Amino acid sequence: MKLLLHDYPGHAFTLALSRELADRGWDVEHVYSSSFAGPKGEFGRSGSGPESLAVIDLSDGETPEKYRYARRWLQERRYAHRLRQRIERTRPDVVLSGNAPLDMHASALRASAAVGAACVFWVQDLYGLAIKAYTRGVLGWLASSHYSRIERLVARRADGVVLITDAFAPHLGLDPSDPRVEEIPNWAPIDEIPPLPRETDWARSQDLADSRVVVYSGTLGKKHDPAQLRDLALGVPTDGVKVVVVSEGLGADWLRKNARQVTNLKVVPFQAHEIVPQVLASADVLVALLEPQASALSVPSKVLAYLCAGRPIVLSAPSDNQASQMVQVAAAGRVVAPGDSEALVAAVNHYLTNPGEAAVAGRAGRAFAESTFSIDGIAARFDEVLRRAIERRRSKSSK
Repeated sequence: MKLLLHDYPGHAFTLALSRELADRGWDVEHVYSSSFAGPKGEFGRSGSGPESLAVIDLSDGETPEKYRYARRWLQERRYAHRLRQRIERTRPDVVLSGNAPLDMHASALRASAAVGAACVFWVQDLYGLAIKAYTRGVLGWLASSHYSRIERLVARRADGVVLITDAFAPHLGLDPSDPRVEEIPNWAPIDEIPPLPRETDWARSQDLADSRVVVYSGTLGKKHDPAQLRDLALGVPTDGVKVVVVSEGLGADWLRKNARQVTNLKVVPFQAHEIVPQVLASADVLVALLEPQASALSVPSKVLAYLCAGRPIVLSAPSDNQASQMVQVAAAGRVVAPGDSEALVAAVNHYLTNPGEAAVAGRAGRAFAESTFSIDGIAARFDEVLRRAIERRRSKSSK
């Protein structure tokens, strides 16, 4: 059967899923946008044969304007139109739509119905809640209400719904016991992020080999407070510890402007996917952030990659967030209250001065990843979800 898997940002873990489903016998078309700024999967890597896996870049070459909202809306609408055309051309048996703004999900749902395909809504974030949390005034309220309605509508009409956490269900008007609904937490591709020795070619190229290193790697946007990373760099021993931020966009720009005098803080752009294991391996401690208002609508995926890397994690986030619970269950590091820079600095310094405990936490994180992120088991669950969705669609069509 034919699957079109849409992942707008082009993440590594979704590409790994497409490869595995292709190996399981699906004819997969993996659709993404190369223009979206953020960590990308290794799309140049050879995967399953061209007859079972095709990778399609739907970018028009224009960089998305993430924080110029009117411009962003127009760009996303144009992309949604291209996505609809692709689905109508491909005519898959099922569309799995994840990691995308809501106009794209709605377009995927309409196009799927037009060609008689099933549609599975893979819910990675709650956009309606995000707009409500980060906008003000009448226009913000109208936008939040509008997109919350679209979110619930897509969830109600989809032939299947995959939630990365059951906590999303009430916001979508869903009952977790609904047979269409399946909770499948996100993961990271463990084979693509092996634990490596600290001294890598990348560490040497960044002049990190002779320092103790704290790394933040991933998106740094409105869900994260970059001032905490500046405070962290000021709070660790400045003569022997470097704080490296691997990111682009709003937060990285803020650090370059507001932390120019912090000599042990280094900001570098996103690195190619094949370099990421070296980036994470260069760290003595890995750090992640999540603001309180973002906890209900997001799970920071960078923590999943951190678990694979085999380094201790310090996560500044609400304790009830799924990523916080993973770190705690795995005994892979420490979770501190969001916004508490003093606690963040203390936790990082603890691991820097106690390398034995750091090593134990890193090994525990890797063991958790190996036992939890098996792509074979994850793909088997998606395989079942997709097949059930196709059966539902065909049952509806026959009535």
